Amino acid sequence: MPALVLDEIDSRHVHEHLARVVDRLWNIVMRNRAAERLFSLAGPLDERWREIGAGDQPNIALLTLHPKGFKPLFANFDAIAESFVVRIKRDMARYASVETREEYRALLSLLPKYDVGPGEDPRGFCCPPSPSI
Repeated sequence: MPALVLDEIDSRHVHEHLARVVDRLWNIVMRNRAAERLFSLAGPLDERWREIGAGDQPNIALLTLHPKGFKPLFANFDAIAESFVVRIKRDMARYASVETREEYRALLSLLPKYDVGPGEDPRGFCCPPSPSI
């Protein structure tokens, strides 16, 4: 199904619209040409990923937070990093499966060494609730 969606976007000549398919752990499964152009702003994606050295499949979370990835492109990196980590923890909290939570913990364990910044929840598995208005 994701391949059909990307093919449809590209066949309608809307190449300027970024489209990417990621799995639940933010691994990049597919991307269109516009996404490729965006990902290459910090240099060729394959080279960036090799420098990061975190497995075979590029991961948006690691690419975003790693100093050799997209980190230098963000003026407000601390806010982006904290928000991204909170999002990952929120995603992790949705799964009851021990195996899936362990996959998320493995991903999160890679992030602190990249100076992710604040955002830790004392419960260790989710983010604090959003303030109500």
